[in-house]
Amino acid sequence: MDRDHSLARTGSSKGTRSDSEALWDWNLETDRIHFSPRWIALAGCEDHEVGSAPEDWFQRVHPDDHAQLLREIELTRAGDATTFECRYRLRHKDGTYRWTATKTYRFKALESHGGSASRLRELADRISRARR
Repeated sequence: MDRDHSLARTGSSKGTRSDSEALWDWNLETDRIHFSPRWIALAGCEDHEVGSAPEDWFQRVHPDDHAQLLREIELTRAGDATTFECRYRLRHKDGTYRWTATKTYRFKALESHGGSASRLRELADRISRARR
């Protein structure tokens, strides 16, 4: 397993995160996201039902929450913030939306171009029952 994939799976080089946590790790340089098994389970899916493109996540966000979430992500990517917390509704496989509380962190690689973020990582927690 390469170092980049290992970091995505563990959350850090020291292995402080695990796949039992609901998180995603977005490599902004390759534009690929790794979703942990717990995050995939929050969406009610199996591993093979969730890809690694950002659209695989964005398509599951409630339309009323989409613009605000994208705005927060862009501010963080641009360097205006190092973290953000938000709540948004995530569409479950059964078609219901479930409120999710998240905290997203911005990371810079030592060699990243112009000091911009090279990774975003989110830790998510479902905070409500299903709603249609």
